[in-house]
Amino acid sequence: MATSWVCSACNLEPETICHVLFFCPVAEYTWILSRIPLPPMGLSRSSVFLNFHHLWACIRNENIGEELRNSIPWILWEIWKARNLFVFEGKRTDGPFILAKAQEDAGSWFEANKKTVQIQPVNSSSEVTQANWVKPPTDVVKCNVASSWINSRRSCGVAWVVRDHYGKVLSHSRRSFLAVETQLELDVKSIKWAVEGMRSLQHNKIIFESTSTLAVSGVLQPRKTPVCRILISEIQEALRPLEMWKIQSIDQGRNQVAYKIALSVTETNRHQSYIATGGPSWLSTLINSEAQGSVSES
Repeated sequence: MATSWVCSACNLEPETICHVLFFCPVAEYTWILSRIPLPPMGLSRSSVFLNFHHLWACIRNENIGEELRNSIPWILWEIWKARNLFVFEGKRTDGPFILAKAQEDAGSWFEANKKTVQIQPVNSSSEVTQANWVKPPTDVVKCNVASSWINSRRSCGVAWVVRDHYGKVLSHSRRSFLAVETQLELDVKSIKWAVEGMRSLQHNKIIFESTSTLAVSGVLQPRKTPVCRILISEIQEALRPLEMWKIQSIDQGRNQVAYKIALSVTETNRHQSYIATGGPSWLSTLINSEAQGSVSES
């Protein structure tokens, strides 16, 4: 029986430990999102020792933020868990989710192991704001944008969902792309496509939300973003006629509806592009739950 040593997640390179932890597209994107400084010549493709040596130096470097330093071991662990989840259960996990889970678990561990434990009252409103969808002001709509990317050889999916102050879904859309080289490129494409959709629907006051910190930073600070410059300039041009707009990055938990729609392209091969009034019926329970539990945008 023939055995394949190609990475089971991306089918691009041999499945070495270095590849799984650092160079498989999902792992690589997770490290980019983390903003952990990399060596000038990049991470080693062949030496786990050199890469771990660099990460250990980062952990001990007090010039790097404490929260960022603390999360490094958990990022490695979550990347490895994501690989096993795909291999053994066929379930994919993306970079934003891996990073968010690593940061959450690292924070919980360090909080639980503090020498001095301080008990503070729980602010339920703050917790909801961090975990759940947040409704926009009364005269503004919110457009949540999401994407699902596997590799440059596979179809990838994007989706947007636009809701009003009451959490009512006004409309939503889904489409697939082919031959997109990176997750970041797809994230930028998804924002551009969403902006164009909002303009065609004649929404003029919009809050855009995406889990892609890099894509959002690119739109807000294009001169500091060396990639996808043409796409970003097209986004800015499309935003200019709007009466009011805002774009911000959010946690995965606040983007569940759009993400599940985008995921339907890569997980269940729903490649048909469409735009529809209201929300998809198969997500009505989640949509209603988010509408009832949402708090106002601060």
